[in-house]
This record gives sequence, structure tokens and C-alpha cells, in this order.
Amino acid sequence: MALQLTNWFNSLLNPSYERLKDGSHWMSLSDATNDWELGDYYECVEKNPVLFRCIDIIADIFSLVDFTIDDEANENNPIIKLLNNPNDFQSKQDFLKEFIFQKYSYGFVYQLPLKPDGFTATLKNVDSIYNLNPKHVQYNKAFATRLLSRAEIQDIKQKQFKYIETNQTKEFSISDVIPFYDTANGLGDDFMMKAKSRLNSIAKPIKNIDVALSAEHTALSQAGTWIISGSSKGANMGISTGLTSSEKTEVESKMAGFGLGQKNRIIITDKMLEANSLHTPMSELGIKDSVMNNANLIINAFGIPKEVYSIDKSGSTFENQKEAYINLIQNVIQPEVNDLCNSYKSYFGITEDLKGTFDHLAVMQHIEDKKADKALKLSQVFRNVQDEQVYNDIMEISGINTDGEDK
Repeated sequence: MALQLTNWFNSLLNPSYERLKDGSHWMSLSDATNDWELGDYYECVEKNPVLFRCIDIIADIFSLVDFTIDDEANENNPIIKLLNNPNDFQSKQDFLKEFIFQKYSYGFVYQLPLKPDGFTATLKNVDSIYNLNPKHVQYNKAFATRLLSRAEIQDIKQKQFKYIETNQTKEFSISDVIPFYDTANGLGDDFMMKAKSRLNSIAKPIKNIDVALSAEHTALSQAGTWIISGSSKGANMGISTGLTSSEKTEVESKMAGFGLGQKNRIIITDKMLEANSLHTPMSELGIKDSVMNNANLIINAFGIPKEVYSIDKSGSTFENQKEAYINLIQNVIQPEVNDLCNSYKSYFGITEDLKGTFDHLAVMQHIEDKKADKALKLSQVFRNVQDEQVYNDIMEISGINTDGEDK
């Protein structure tokens, strides 16, 4: 009875906490209920248009990656087949988009390759792979991760994690999952199997945008709302009178049938009336400036160039947009792909060179066009170069391999 009361009390203080009959303590991996004031991380993302768009841009491009083995698009290779068809419920694009949204929302995400019980997690045995929503993952509080050797981790036989969804519970150990972290894992926590969300650093801009848009909604909902009362004009001369109860009802009835969208546009009364609008002019609220300023802080947190996503719709040339997309792919998205590939190689023991490439995208052709333009300009210079050594030196400085060929 005492244990039940303790569990009930702890569940009130922290809904992510659970104590089992064996005395073990289980906690949710997502720390949203502990130090995040905006609710569940992903629900916060989907309710904020700026934040959602930032992650959506990265997820959209990330999902277009082409995987190769030893620089060949070998679709019959087991890891390529698994990535192109991760499970029966998701396409490659859906699987990778979900991966980015969960990783960027919660700060980390686990992937669980499924294999028959008792089999090792080899590519031969694994036929499906899933992203595990961090808010449904619990871990054994007694499980320590810091200062454990690899041998000690392998010797741990108990299941350290549970995945709990409606009508579904699955236990797994540290060796069953492939962990991915947005920020460095273990920061501010002794538990090494999770990481802090980058959303913590932009919590105030996120909330400011939510408040600004709520204020705008309130202001718009008040548009067309008026307070009608008896006029105060003539009060000093004693000729002003208020509305009686029956007069008030009559005015309300007449007002309901007039105005925009109604057949009648003119109201005739036998009383002097005053009308005061409850609508606040948008220019006085400063909503646009507030949203733009806070949006820029969010966009910068994801490393997205303003030419790719800008709230103020500032103009940029098509050439600048192509350069910006290339910058986003090379400096933000490609490192995510590299981390994914390296983690798969480590988990499955892949010896071949697994890579992800975006060279097939139209925007990446811009790089090849620049190389061609550079080569054309160099060729015009070379026409006036007679000395072969000078020619080779220029080629080397320009990063072009002559392969010993004559000019």
C-alpha cells in the first residue's frame, strides 16, 4: 500500500516516473516534463510555424540523399536495400524525415533494427528498422552509463530500456539500438544515452512568437466588436439620458441585422448613441517586428541561410539562392548524413565505404557549372602560356590534375 501511495505521489510530481514491484525506477528519456516550459518538444515544433519550417527544410533535403557503397549506387547491397525500404509502413523519405524531426526536436533519437529473437543484429538478420520516439522511451534509473568500459557494457544482460506506446511495450538493451545525438550527449547529465535539445537555447524566441501570434488572433477576433451606449453629449446641460432596458434590447436587435454582409446598411434610432470599437490597430501591437526578430534567432539556430528562408522576404538573386542551398547542404545536412552512415557502419560492422550524396540534385549542378566556367577561363589564359612548367604550376594551383598530359 505504501509503495502504491509513493508511486501515485511521484507520478503527480513527475508523470514520466515509474517504480516497478521489483524496486527498479524508470524515467522517461525526454526531459520535457522536467525543465521545458513549452510542453512536449515535438508538439511545440508543430505548433510554431517558424520552428516547424526550419526543421522541415532540413528534413526535406535530408530525405533526398542517395546512398552509395564504394561510390556505387548498388541497390542490391543489404544496407542500401534496408535504407531504401526501412519498414513496411514508411518509405525512405518518410523514415528520414521522421528521423530529423525527432532528432532536432528532442536532441536525440534511437533507431531500432528488428531481428528475430536470439539472432545477432547483422544485415542478414535485420529486415526492418524504426525510429523510436524519445517521449515513449524509458530507462532504468539504476543503469549507469558514465565510466563503463566496452567490456562492462557488453556484460550487462538486463534490459535497460522500454518503449511504451498504446497497447505496445518492448524492452531492449543498449546494444540493440543505434543512438544519434543533435548536441553532445551527456551534457549536463550523467546519463550518456541522451542529449539536450537545441530548442532549449531558443525557448524564449519560440514563446515570444507564440504570444505575438496569439495577440494577433485576439485582436482580429475583436474586429467588428463595438460597445454601443447612450451618448454622453449634453450631459452638462442635463439633456443626456441613458438607454432603458427595452431600448438596449431594441438597439442590439437592430445592430445584429446591419453591417457588412447584411442586407441593410443604415440604422435609424431615436436616441443619441456612442459607439466604441474594441479592435486594437495592428500597427500599435508591433506584432510583425516581434515575429521577425524572434524568427531570425530561430532560423540562425539551425544554420539556415537567409536566402533559403527569410521571414521578411528580403530579395536575393537566383544565383545567391543556389549558393545558399549549396552552403546548407554542405555545412548542415551533409554532416548529418555522414553521422548516419558512420553509425550504420559501426553498428553493422560494414567494411565498405557507405556514403550519402546529393550530387544528383539540380542545385548541385551549379558546382559543376562553376568548375566548367573556371576551366574555360583558365584555357584562355593557357593559350598565352608557352612554358610547360609554368603551365603545370598554374594547373596545380588551380586544383586541376594534368595527369602528365601535354598542354
